[in-house]
Amino acid sequence: ALSLAFWSASVEAPRELLIGMTPEQTFYTRLYGIPIDMTIGRPYGLYQDFIRRKYGAEKVERFLSAKMARRIVADTISFTTFMMPVYGAVLYFVGVDLKTSLVAMASAVPYSLWQGAPYGVVNGLTRKGINNLNKTFKNKAN
Repeated sequence: ALSLAFWSASVEAPRELLIGMTPEQTFYTRLYGIPIDMTIGRPYGLYQDFIRRKYGAEKVERFLSAKMARRIVADTISFTTFMMPVYGAVLYFVGVDLKTSLVAMASAVPYSLWQGAPYGVVNGLTRKGINNLNKTFKNKAN
């Protein structure tokens, strides 16, 4: 969820401004997106893990490998197919007109193809950091 909120503000907001959304629409899209991201973070992680398993890309040990290529494809597919319906709903609820919503979603498709793999890296690092914190707290509790 933390990585979704960070990614949303730092990557999505500039694209929305470029396609013609007003600063106010962009602000509310990002603002409403934070609790949504917090809610869907875990289901998205599970979905991403499912897609990675389907592509045989759960664990990647070498950066330049066939498994890394499968991971990039899996992360891109999971990001695009999971986030697009959520994004469309947020645009609707913040009052973005139909034409701008369609442009936003159309521009988000190639954009998500570009950002799916890097987001997979951000998500993995965030999950690894949270897992390490959990282990630390468990060790201190024992």
